[in-house]
Amino acid sequence: SEHGSNRKANKTCCGCSGWALFQRSKFSNRPLIDADFNPDTELPWYWRLVQTVVFQALYNIFFIRILTHINKFFDISLGVTCGFLVWLAMKNEFTVSTQPSLFLTIAALPLAFSVNAAYNRREAALQLLGQMRASAFILLLLLKTWSHFSPDISLMFLHDSKRQVQSLFDSVREYVMTSNEDEKEQLIQEVYDSFQSLGKQIDHLRLHGVPPPLLTRPYAELALVEQAWERLRVFSDYRTPSSIRMFLKLAGVVIPILLTPYFAHLATEHDMVVWSILCSSFLPCIFGMLINIQTMLEDPFNSHDCNVDDINLDHMRCVNDIHSDPVPMVVETEDQESAENQPSKRKLYDISGKFRST
Repeated sequence: SEHGSNRKANKTCCGCSGWALFQRSKFSNRPLIDADFNPDTELPWYWRLVQTVVFQALYNIFFIRILTHINKFFDISLGVTCGFLVWLAMKNEFTVSTQPSLFLTIAALPLAFSVNAAYNRREAALQLLGQMRASAFILLLLLKTWSHFSPDISLMFLHDSKRQVQSLFDSVREYVMTSNEDEKEQLIQEVYDSFQSLGKQIDHLRLHGVPPPLLTRPYAELALVEQAWERLRVFSDYRTPSSIRMFLKLAGVVIPILLTPYFAHLATEHDMVVWSILCSSFLPCIFGMLINIQTMLEDPFNSHDCNVDDINLDHMRCVNDIHSDPVPMVVETEDQESAENQPSKRKLYDISGKFRST
């Protein structure tokens, strides 16, 4: 995926519009501009220089856009307020010499742990989504292969299996992305109906002569899909405890205000007025950015609010890559002597269960 993004980035920079680099990848929600860029070595040096300069300019624009997403108006307003409070404390000679680490540690450590936990949630969701796709792909592959076992199994068997898996993924995608309780009630019923239908599809093979020991494998893959779904559902329904989030937001507001007399002390004692006001204004913005990052990462399926790090759920290639075209399957061959004397005749079953001789 990253190599493909690099090739696309190189191609786009050589093309007519560099703004296409801001589009998200087809395989993930990562913007193409966020991939590593290497100029085309076949071009002259001045064109490579132009490509590099243009790419770096576009990347800086992308970086600024990220900052605007993780900075809220409230955080900037609080920063301006803290800077004004430092100036006001200087005018009224209200200064305090203290250790700022005593206050910063109160919020910094819990906030760091919360951001790390939210990041781990996102990585775990990616692994579960990959497991879900892989197990669904293996399940469909087994159903397609074993549909040759009996000539009574029609072409519609695989079509129905693909449709059930696609319906399952659509319902899962809608469930984890919506916040409407009524919609979730309906979608969760659709998910379990799809699991039940896939179980019937597997049992359909048993009724047409597939040995039951072989069917333990598709049932195992179906169980893995169900386990991944239940864990993804937990990620969608649960968030960081409200008490921790309230403490972090309160600390992000109170601590910068409590430190304004300390910054006023730095300004008066060390003649660092501008530096003290800037640091006091920048501190609540840092806290606000970390809190906003934690909020975005803890819901990895949130495609709203311009979340640039959400997980792409719009492409389920594990279903579409299983084709319904007839794939020949060798069932019977003649003995070696007849094969040496004349062309071998083999019965080949197509996907509809009918066979042809070659």
